[in-house]
Amino acid sequence: MQNIIDCIIVSIVFILLTGCSTTQTPQINAEVNATRISEIEKLHDNNASQMVSLNLQEVQWQVIGINGKAIMVKEAKPYIKLKFDNHRLQGFGGCNLLFGSYTLEADATVHFPMVASTKRACQNRVLEDEFLKMLSVVDTYAIEEGVLVFFNTLHQRIATFEALN
Repeated sequence: MQNIIDCIIVSIVFILLTGCSTTQTPQINAEVNATRISEIEKLHDNNASQMVSLNLQEVQWQVIGINGKAIMVKEAKPYIKLKFDNHRLQGFGGCNLLFGSYTLEADATVHFPMVASTKRACQNRVLEDEFLKMLSVVDTYAIEEGVLVFFNTLHQRIATFEALN
């Protein structure tokens, strides 16, 4: 019963926020400037991100930065997609397909307790290894104008993503 009430509340908040949004689609570059990250961190610190949890799921999030470094690769970048169904994670690590589970709380807490990947032979797995390590330490998130930011337990920004759909 509580889940139904939570879903109704989130739906109402989503409808209210959508009604107030502009029709502009922000252009997001591969490098997010420090001012914008600072604004996102302030949003996170104020716990305002809990009102956008609906936008986290069913969106393909492509990584654009890990641990303060922009991801500039010619091939496909790592991404994740959090499915509503059974809290399943789908994604791509840069070489292998990712799959697993996640937990999501109303206070913008998100964890990835079980993430696995296929085992393709890859020449360079450095980015994939860094991506998987980052997912293992995610604690909270914030979303602002199409940018998803993951934070660790110390509230340090550890990854930045852009929405692809």
